[in-house]
Amino acid sequence: MFTQTNIVEKLNFFDINCDIEEVEKLIKLLRLEPIFEDEKGQIYYDDEAYEIIKRKLEIKKSQYETKEAEIVKNTPLLEQTAQTSALTTDKTGKNLEVVAQTISKKITSDLTEFIKKNISTEEAFKAGMFKRDNEILSKKLQDTISDNKRLIEKIRQLEYEIHKFHPLFGNIYIKSK
Repeated sequence: MFTQTNIVEKLNFFDINCDIEEVEKLIKLLRLEPIFEDEKGQIYYDDEAYEIIKRKLEIKKSQYETKEAEIVKNTPLLEQTAQTSALTTDKTGKNLEVVAQTISKKITSDLTEFIKKNISTEEAFKAGMFKRDNEILSKKLQDTISDNKRLIEKIRQLEYEIHKFHPLFGNIYIKSK
């Protein structure tokens, strides 16, 4: 189970840049239903909702990267730029900026891959997530145990009551006092 902030943290951890507003918009747009709301009003979503949001953001990211790649691909060579007008030079300056952004994103993605492969970081992230899940499950388990105790007591009362009835003949019973 994930809260909206958990979803944002996990997506950013796995190199899908987003913020809480973007996740909220996607939840409304995709009409994702929460599975649980605690007494504090914190809303929780299931793994399926997380995966849907993740896929949608990955598609947006890949579309953006495709556009960047097209711009980089269409960047004229420096030799050709020297022979063209000042307008083309402005385009090259913008294209160089896009190339610099692409390189910085590549470095960021390499660092992210290194962090993902570092087991202790991933385990620490999962431990925090599992701790919250365990707390919620613990509360649910305690509620189930208390319900079970009430049901056991009710069964005992009914068994005591059934022993008060004695068959008279056929399907007719007498209740003893």
